[in-house]
Amino acid sequence: MPKLTKFYEDNKEKKDHFEIVAIEFMSKDIDSLKASLKTLETKVWKGNSLPFPVLLDDGKKTTKAYKASGFPMCFLIDPEGKIVKADHFNVEVALKEELDKIKSKK
Repeated sequence: MPKLTKFYEDNKEKKDHFEIVAIEFMSKDIDSLKASLKTLETKVWKGNSLPFPVLLDDGKKTTKAYKASGFPMCFLIDPEGKIVKADHFNVEVALKEELDKIKSKK
């Protein structure tokens, strides 16, 4: 998550070309989840909120749709909803490569 947060912040000027979404399985009740996120914000993200949205995947519909095989799992999804890259780590490398391709086309 720290690498994705850094990538998100470092590439704000290209924000119209990508989005990062974290998925939580709702393994906890909503109050416990909020408390966990608050702890992460305080202890890990130095008082900052996560800069991208968190999808609450109750029932694991999104997880099943993208056939996630383990966690953490990252997906690079194009604007049409197709998976460009799926990886357990280093999705920010694939995302950077795709953003560089867009930049070079202009």
